[in-house]
Amino acid sequence: MPERSLVYVRQSQSRKGEDESTSLSLDSQDELCRQRCESLGWYVVDTIRDHDLKGDDPDRPGMLDLMGRAKRKEMTVVCVFAMSRFARDSVWQEITYRQLRAYGVAVESVKEPNINHTLMRGMLGVMNQYSSEQTGQFIGAAIGGRARRGLSWGRVPFGYDRVDKLLVPHPVEAAIVEEIFRLFIAGRSLRRIAAELIDRRIPCHAAESWPPQTVAWILHNPVYAGGVRLKGAVVAWDAHEAIVSRDTWEAAQARFAAPRVREKPVCRSWAEGHVEHACGARMYLTMVERTHKGGLWADGYPSFRCANFTRVGRRCEDGRQHIGLPLLEPALRAALILDLRDAIDPKMAARRLAKEAGSSRVVTERADIARQLAALAEQRKEAEGLVLSRRRDVQWLDGKDAEITAAEAVLLRRLAALPAVPDGDEIAARWARIKLLRPRVVRLDGEGIASVLDVVGVGVVGRDGVSIRYNPWWRDLIPEPAVIDPRAVPDV
Repeated sequence: MPERSLVYVRQSQSRKGEDESTSLSLDSQDELCRQRCESLGWYVVDTIRDHDLKGDDPDRPGMLDLMGRAKRKEMTVVCVFAMSRFARDSVWQEITYRQLRAYGVAVESVKEPNINHTLMRGMLGVMNQYSSEQTGQFIGAAIGGRARRGLSWGRVPFGYDRVDKLLVPHPVEAAIVEEIFRLFIAGRSLRRIAAELIDRRIPCHAAESWPPQTVAWILHNPVYAGGVRLKGAVVAWDAHEAIVSRDTWEAAQARFAAPRVREKPVCRSWAEGHVEHACGARMYLTMVERTHKGGLWADGYPSFRCANFTRVGRRCEDGRQHIGLPLLEPALRAALILDLRDAIDPKMAARRLAKEAGSSRVVTERADIARQLAALAEQRKEAEGLVLSRRRDVQWLDGKDAEITAAEAVLLRRLAALPAVPDGDEIAARWARIKLLRPRVVRLDGEGIASVLDVVGVGVVGRDGVSIRYNPWWRDLIPEPAVIDPRAVPDV
């Protein structure tokens, strides 16, 4: 049966200063590895690519994917063009190599055929690590020299183009940078500036949206005043055409350095700290600026917003990321009142829970978990036997035991989540609390509703409306929480 090979290719963040063997493109590495596998009669399962990533980073996405697939036995060989593409840290290279061998996966290098020899592999790892360190020093020295000469390097910052190695203001983005400085100096917060940029659908270079951190980076960067920064210090001014004046940039830095004064919100809400979005993030009370300053909300419309609305890489895509304060508070109150009113009695709850605990699905899953736990216990005994017979060492046993323990923890969590046989006395105690709360909650003010939510659960805002997610102690008696349309709150 032919070997199943997985090709792994990587390209560094900077190839300047590297030798010819490591400067190959990802496509070239892939082609040479596939030719090698074909010549040996191996079947290529797939290719994993790590683009623009350093070889001394053990958390590269491609490498993590590779180790996961090796653990699942999806291949028997990992083929790389050279061990420098696999790793540029000698210690991490050896650990990863041995881990792959423990999974039953060999490593093949197109350029270096003797990597299975410990001495050869160790020499290659040390040489690759030394070469990487020398390259880093060379690049660092080159960057320092360019900076002192007033030249930029790396990614072109938002607001600029690079023409003949010089930064030139972008005809559209430069005006946006000027506006960011103007709004910030005028007192606008980073979060509000980011939200306005998102609302205007202005694209951002380095992220999916505009997080406040990106706005702060622009305001801190002296490049927009014609400066060049190296290791946190400005080493050259007037290096290129500025977008904002030196005085404007320094005014922005002065505002960052000034003591932070928190503005008192125009209004408060008892719902603060008791509301989450359907995506799982907290919702915070903000003031949405109004175009028309007249009317009831002249100073801004109070609205709860999902915390993931502007988060890089995790921007919330669920519906209703905003909900107005005047809509949310009545909806939360109505949901709580209706749920307590419609709670099922303890006898019915006990019967329902007993039925779930004894259902064929739960019984089958319990038996399946018990079988898997028994199999893991048997694996642990076999591993200990291999060590006692000296076919494996203690270090291998430690790794195997860690894998088995992690698998057992997952199974035990699944077991704990299954419905259990109900305790009638405990359910009766819960029912007594609900009977006590039910007549009172109708008369409670906002702060009273908040104190009840502290105990029973948290409000959830979703695409369909507002509901309450109850804590486990209350959930059994309120199995189907009401979902309230915030624009049509029922009279309760």
